[in-house]
Amino acid sequence: MPNIRELFAADARGECLYNSSLAGKQTEICAADAEGDGNRYTLEAAADYTLEQLQRIPQHIPESVRAGLRKAFFYYADAAGCGQVVFESQHQQTLFAGIFQLLQQPSFFTLQQKQHTLIGAYYSPNPEVHGPPPYRGVVSCYGGPSVQFVTDSWELHIDPRAQALARLAQQVAPFRVCTLLWSLYCLLVIKADNRGSAGRTTSFEKSIYLLLGHKEAADQAAACLHLCKKGLLKLSSNSSSSGGETEAEGELREGVGIYGVSYGGFLSCMALLLQPHVFSAAVAVAPVTFWEGYSTHYTERYLSQPHLNPAGYSFSSVLPFINARKQLEPGRLLLLHGAADENVLLQHSLVLADALIKHQVGFELICLPSSRHGASSPADAALLRLRLLHFFSLCFLHEGKRHVETKQ
Repeated sequence: MPNIRELFAADARGECLYNSSLAGKQTEICAADAEGDGNRYTLEAAADYTLEQLQRIPQHIPESVRAGLRKAFFYYADAAGCGQVVFESQHQQTLFAGIFQLLQQPSFFTLQQKQHTLIGAYYSPNPEVHGPPPYRGVVSCYGGPSVQFVTDSWELHIDPRAQALARLAQQVAPFRVCTLLWSLYCLLVIKADNRGSAGRTTSFEKSIYLLLGHKEAADQAAACLHLCKKGLLKLSSNSSSSGGETEAEGELREGVGIYGVSYGGFLSCMALLLQPHVFSAAVAVAPVTFWEGYSTHYTERYLSQPHLNPAGYSFSSVLPFINARKQLEPGRLLLLHGAADENVLLQHSLVLADALIKHQVGFELICLPSSRHGASSPADAALLRLRLLHFFSLCFLHEGKRHVETKQ
């Protein structure tokens, strides 16, 4: 097998393509086949067999066991004598193919923002069921360092929260069945990798250094405005192309929703406070609200030490910007936090709640007693999904066509 040392650049929506010498100890391997599909697997050491997973939208995802990797730490599809398939899971392929038929396939888009190219994806409602665009929108975000949210991957495709928001569907929660009756104006779900996200250039990832939440929120807003210009996203009732009902008749309200967990919860709060011309409702799960109260090793990596960057710490907090949104309509901010969260302590949401009360800003706080970071128990995860659907339907959909629950 040739000892190839070049680094091959691929589609930014895919995984990185690693390369190392045969004598090296490369433990995380990503490669691409002749069609550009991404292969990802992990080796702790030289192995007789390895499990390979290949994924690319809209194709199904086969899993294969390959032989011949005993003396190699990486694999190229055209390398002679290496990577012979000894077993392939046909059942899994059939299962994945069936699931794909039930899901809304995400579509990718790009836009230029401050000398950088942003990559995003959106899940569009079925126009045969919900009518033609534009649609009301909700952003699903993480936005923090070391994470690439928009990838040409199975995980992006099957995101259950995004799929539930984008589709007319029946959601089954533990211990009860809830039938969700949705408006013909369903929700366009948007994801975008803002500046600071992983998997891009060094300058792209380092652009948020010493100030968190601002460029990320601006990029998420830019992605929404881009889709609005494309005729896919409806920011207000005035941008509707369907005619008929009006805002006065209770159909639509202004703005876009946003939700996220952990750093995504922090970014959801910052977007709601800093980009009011775009975002008018947010669901924040386990948000960091002040960085002095988060893990030192993480925070100082991006904000330096507090005495060296006091302004950065202050303006990277959610708290100083609450006063600017004192007129935020009640029912537009939902906080959820696990009581046993050892990563982002419950204190973060309590401090935010205290500040919101002092400024008389309406909000709702749900404490999840059995959850750690995020909604970590099955029951809490189901509750989060249902609350997302209910919250955004109340914010953006027609009063007579909102989420309705019926016990069966």
